[in-house]
Amino acid sequence: MKNSRVEVTNEDLDRILGIYNREYHFLRSARICGDTIEGTFKVGEKCPFLKEGRERFQHVSEIELDFCLSQLAYFSIHNLISRGNRDSGGLEFFEIQKNGILTAISSKKFRKPVNPYKEFKGSLEFVKVDSTPTNISLFYEGNFDDNAVLVPEYVVSVFLKRGEK
Repeated sequence: MKNSRVEVTNEDLDRILGIYNREYHFLRSARICGDTIEGTFKVGEKCPFLKEGRERFQHVSEIELDFCLSQLAYFSIHNLISRGNRDSGGLEFFEIQKNGILTAISSKKFRKPVNPYKEFKGSLEFVKVDSTPTNISLFYEGNFDDNAVLVPEYVVSVFLKRGEK
């Protein structure tokens, strides 16, 4: 991915995040520059795990940050598959997304709260890839909101062939 620069359109972003309810489309814009995926996020009023009518936390929760990480990873994987940089085993992104993208490791270090009502930046830097005939594991590290949250390790496993049901 070195020396490449890819910006995503709003239409592409809506398709990539189509598995989420619209109010959980936290990723507002994204781009890939070299081995770094950068995104702008806004969480807003809705908190995905609080009962209706409950007042939301005044900071982005770990669960919401997991949504942000997943959405950045989806954008990265979509780019890899659509650009033909990885053997996708004959599947296309939306089939893989539906059946076989799992977060394997997600570690975060919160250094200060992130305001859910304001846009904030986040990035993941590609570190390495491990692959087998049926699985690709992508390793990243990153941060959110100018190092308010550090992500020392984030691993996404992409299963290329569906297992038995």
